[in-house]
Order: sequence, then C-alpha cells, then structure tokens
Amino acid sequence: MKEKLSMTESEEGYKTDSSKEVISAESDHLKLKTGDPVSGIALSGGGIRSASFGLGVMQALVANDQLHKMDYMSTVSGGGYLGAALTWALKQGEGAFGTHSDNFPLGKKKEEGNKNNIENNGLLNFIRQHSSYLMPTGKLDMVSFAAVVLRSMIISLFFYLSVLTIAMTFCVWCLYGIAHESLNGLNHTLIQRFNLESHNFNKGLLISMAALIFVGVIILAFSYSLRTFSKTTSTKRYLKFITGQQVLGIMLKVSFACVIFGSLPYVADALDEYVTPTAGGSSLFGATVGVWQYVKARKNKKGNTRISNTMIYAGAFALIYGIFLFAYVITTKVFLNEGLGFKHLWLFFILIGITASVGYFVNLNLIGPNYIWRIRLMETFMPSKEAVRDNSWKPAVDADIALMKDMCMGQIRRPYHIINTNVILTNSQKVNYRGRGGDNFIISPLFCGSDATGWQQKF
Repeated sequence: MKEKLSMTESEEGYKTDSSKEVISAESDHLKLKTGDPVSGIALSGGGIRSASFGLGVMQALVANDQLHKMDYMSTVSGGGYLGAALTWALKQGEGAFGTHSDNFPLGKKKEEGNKNNIENNGLLNFIRQHSSYLMPTGKLDMVSFAAVVLRSMIISLFFYLSVLTIAMTFCVWCLYGIAHESLNGLNHTLIQRFNLESHNFNKGLLISMAALIFVGVIILAFSYSLRTFSKTTSTKRYLKFITGQQVLGIMLKVSFACVIFGSLPYVADALDEYVTPTAGGSSLFGATVGVWQYVKARKNKKGNTRISNTMIYAGAFALIYGIFLFAYVITTKVFLNEGLGFKHLWLFFILIGITASVGYFVNLNLIGPNYIWRIRLMETFMPSKEAVRDNSWKPAVDADIALMKDMCMGQIRRPYHIINTNVILTNSQKVNYRGRGGDNFIISPLFCGSDATGWQQKF
C-alpha cells in the first residue's frame, strides 16, 4: 500500500494530493476489480426528516435485495444521522448485522411467532421511541439546555470582553497619554484659542483623526479626478487607479473604526450612570438575536428574508458595540484615572492572567449548544447495547470514543461510508474555493480531505 500510493510519510500517516490514489485505495479496500461497476447510495441533508425519509428508502432497498450491492454510502447533514446509525450498528453487531433482509439492523423481517418483533428491531424501535433526542430524560430538559447555552455565552463574552478591555486600556493609555505629553504645547494653544476643556480635547482625538482621514479621502478623490484631464493612456494610469482604489478603501475603513471607537467617550458621558445597563442591554439584545437565529436555522423555519437580515445586522452591531462600551467603561472606571494613568495596575495584570488561562485551556467547542446537538444525536442514533436492550436512554460511551478509521472494516465493509462536510476557505486565493465559501471535505474510514487540502490517510 505504501509503495503503491507513493505518499509522503509522516507521523499522521500518508498524505496525497491525487484523488485517483484515494479511489484506488478504496477499491482495494472493497476488493473491487478493474472495470467492475460501482454503485452507491446518497443520503441528503434535511435534519430528522431527511433521516426518516432515507430510512424508508433504505428499507425498500433491503426488501428488494439491493442494499448489499451498494459499494458506497455518501451522507451529509441529516442523512448522516441514518448513515451513522447503520455504520455503527454494523460495527457493533460483529457479524450479527448486515444489509440483507434477515439481518438488517434498522428493520428486519418479522419472524413467525414474534408479533411485536421487538428482538429483531431493537435499534429501530429505540430510535423511533427516542426521537425527542434533545430532552431524553427529566434531568436533560429545556432548562438544562438553556443553562448550557448561558454557560457558553458567559464564557465567550467574558473572554472577548476581557481581551477587548486589555487592548483598549493599553491603547487609551498609550494613545491619549502620548498625545497629551508629546503635543502638550499644541494642546495648550488649541485649548486656549478655542476655549476648550483639556478632557474634551483628548476625548475627541479619534473623531478628529477620522475627520482628517476623510478630508484626505476627499483631497485624493479630487486630485485623481483632475488628473484624468490628460488623454494619454498608459499602464501606469491603470495601475495607479487600482492602487488608489485600495488606498481609499483602507482609509475609509480606518476612518470608520476611529468613529466607532471615538464615539465611546461621548456615549459614555451622555448616558452617565445609565451607561452600564445600556451596554448590558445592548449586548443582551445582540446575544438574544443570535440565539433566536440559531434556533430558527436549526428548525429550518423560513420567514421574511429582509426582516431577518435586518435583525441579524442590528443584533450583531448591538452586541459588538455593547461589548465595546463595556470595555471602555471598565477601562476608564477601573484601570485608568482621569489623568490617564493606571490606578489598579495589579488588577490589570490579574485580568491578563485569567484571560490568558481561559483562552488557552477552555475549548469553546465542548461547552456550547453545538456539543449538545452532537452528543444527543450520538446517543439516539449510535446508542450503547445496554440502551437498546433496556429501551431507555443511557450515555453512549462507546460511540463517544469511536474512530472513523475503525468503521467499515472486518467482514462487512460495504457500504463504505463517506461523510461530506465543508472546509471553510473564504479567504482562499483560488476563486473557485473562495466564491462558494470552501470545498467539499470528506471524512471516511481510509481518508479525510478535499481537493483543496489534499487527503490524509490514517493507519
């Protein structure tokens, strides 16, 4: 296998960029001969409804003695529920289960004298009777689900708020402190000339920078426009146009950022003692919109697209600006005094230490709602033998530690399971990956990978 595939050896296994080598390895695994017809079944997405529909199709194939002829089984999203159930059952069955009508784990033929057919269809009955997988027991109900969502939100908001507070404290201390010291003479002259207060002058520094940058944009716009009077055509003009477009875009982005950050002192002063509840309310509104959209997407509910998009943008802005406002309040009320000097330096370093610890040790993928969906689906479609035997919910400990590379091995290798996912490549230099947001990334017993990333084989 190593010599045939000509792969680069590493601690992880062997990697190839050739899809032909992947197909060749799979053919050897399935013991297919050159020229043999290859068939497969594809289970599409659509949540639990797709899994239910796919189950009926799969049972029909079994009844007509066709499923055992399928070499491949390709699944995505909801189709993966059913695909995982079959692959897991064939693995756990150790030869007792198969893809024929007399040993199919998701709907065997009824035996004479067994009216209820419970023994023959234990797994199928278990899945049917535990379709409310998000709330399998009294202790795992909607309240416990909400508690996990709240935990995830608290940890995430704490980390991002802390990082932003640390960065903002340092930037305010540097920006306003250095500007105040280095431009002290100019500050004094301007303050006297325009009868300004020192605090207000420093407070409006970023707004002033935004205004200056925008003036620069206007000057550059007029400068370029006036120079178009020349009728000469050259590559230099073309390249200057592209460069100018890039520069103007960067300047507008910087100007907009200065306006956002520069508005924080004015908003904080205007709200006065109401600034903290306002910041909290803004963040809570944004988080609530996010959770609402998340649940709505999970339930495949469709509504007015324009209203939905408006709510998404409004919620995102409210959440981000609320966190910015919180960070500014903490910066100016806790860490810096009116003279822009540190008043609780020890507390600042404690915050840095806690934030670094949370960022390094906490895996957000394992504390949020996505992990709930993962384990509840696993417990329903890949249950333990004890859970099926007792027809009651139990933790799926064996499935939790199972590896894809151990599936479709041994006596029953068909249907060879291919799980379809998406690798996000929105910043890819290749337009065909960037334009559609990524590339199809497969996970299978022999290989995982894509055209964009290459394929990695595990041994």
